[in-house]
Amino acid sequence: MIGKDIADEAMDVLLQLEYKRGEALEMIKKVLEANPEIKSTEELLNYVYKQKIIKG
Repeated sequence: MIGKDIADEAMDVLLQLEYKRGEALEMIKKVLEANPEIKSTEELLNYVYKQKIIKG
């Protein structure tokens, strides 16, 4: 399942950026639920970043 691979890669990046695992997981989950068409780790991380900016 490609979504899982993308989510795993995004999780690795977010952990390297020192996000807590729970926080990173929640951000990834929200983005994938709202945007199931995401096809790459870069795209997923862009949405996570935009979500973080909007959320403040």
